[in-house]
Amino acid sequence: MYSYSFTEWTAFFFVYCFIGWCWEVFYVGITKRKLVNRGFLHMPLLPIYGFGAVIMLHSSLPFQNSIILTFISGMISATLLELITGLLMEKLLKVRYWDYSRQKLNFKGIICLSSSLFWGLLTVLLVKFVVPFVSEYVLDFELKRHTAFITVLIVISVLFVIDTVASVRDAINLAQIVQAIDKAKDETKKAISERIDELEEKADKRKQKIHEKTKNLKARDFAMLKRNPTAGSKKHHQALAELKHEYEEYKLNKKAEKLRKKHQK
Repeated sequence: MYSYSFTEWTAFFFVYCFIGWCWEVFYVGITKRKLVNRGFLHMPLLPIYGFGAVIMLHSSLPFQNSIILTFISGMISATLLELITGLLMEKLLKVRYWDYSRQKLNFKGIICLSSSLFWGLLTVLLVKFVVPFVSEYVLDFELKRHTAFITVLIVISVLFVIDTVASVRDAINLAQIVQAIDKAKDETKKAISERIDELEEKADKRKQKIHEKTKNLKARDFAMLKRNPTAGSKKHHQALAELKHEYEEYKLNKKAEKLRKKHQK
């Protein structure tokens, strides 16, 4: 397999991108019960599967006679690719395009044990069953229709680059929108907090003003409240409630004053 040319490896890359897209659409369609065009691109290609397949195949080549070592090498290489890709996309684009947070033994929601085991199993299946078929098909197509093979590869490559540029632009725009929303939320919280502080300050001043007006009230000023403790007012409900509160404090202060005088005697 090391003797494959650059164009052949490129063809393998696109084939596995498409196979990965088919798998994702099938899996999500079963779990979500609806058809979803999965992936970062508009085209039916998932680059992470293409890169993953090529990397897994390269890493497992020295161990293709051992299923266990093929499994381990593919699992490690694909997990590293998934980790690096996930961290970079979240750092640069501010969005996580897959999330394993609900899976057990995950790291930052980007990789997890079940996913890694799946990559290892997928490597074994690729090496033992898929690669022989894909290699034979690609090489046969290149050999029998070389001009058509190169033409198709160039067309797909050009469309892939255009789609990638457009998708990155869309992702950057999405990241900017997400950041703008967060900024707006922060500014709103700050404005609300400042408004609350302002209202609390006004309320304190209002309470102080009320206290200044009521602190010199005498017993006779509270006589009506004393005789009518259940008195109410729809229009001046709050003011009356505060006056009743002042009356209760007045009574407590009077009791305290009497106790002090009694104690002094």
